[in-house]
Amino acid sequence: MEIKNQNEFTPPFSIVVVKDEFNKYPDRFLVYYDTRWKCRLFLNYHTQDNPEENEAKIKDGLSHDLHVEESDIKMDCKDVFLHKKYSYSDQCEKWYEHTIYQAHISNLPESEHNDTFELGGRQYYWMSLAEMERDQTIMKKNSDIVSYVK
Repeated sequence: MEIKNQNEFTPPFSIVVVKDEFNKYPDRFLVYYDTRWKCRLFLNYHTQDNPEENEAKIKDGLSHDLHVEESDIKMDCKDVFLHKKYSYSDQCEKWYEHTIYQAHISNLPESEHNDTFELGGRQYYWMSLAEMERDQTIMKKNSDIVSYVK
């Protein structure tokens, strides 16, 4: 709370981890290309104050972004963690609060099973953690999240 009160905190985000559960041996995660960060990131949404409201907002976002029914999305809240890291978009150190969710999506459209696909002008990718770790841009800007998921 002391950090938040000093206005050194970025707005909290919920990171959503989606595995390729449509495969017999799921080992990849859904990421998208973020034009602001110029990097592939896990799906993320602004965190709402109320946990139930936050989960509902995430489901709504996933439903809209991935063209799936909300009833086909199950959410598991995994953790909330605070950490400080360099913000490449703002060129300074910042504190971050991330709530980590795992989303289980049944009935994901067949077209979204492809290694890459585009929806709503956004490019999506299925990547393994090893592929993410080999991507210098991801590791430079988002290694904390990749390490956490690993």
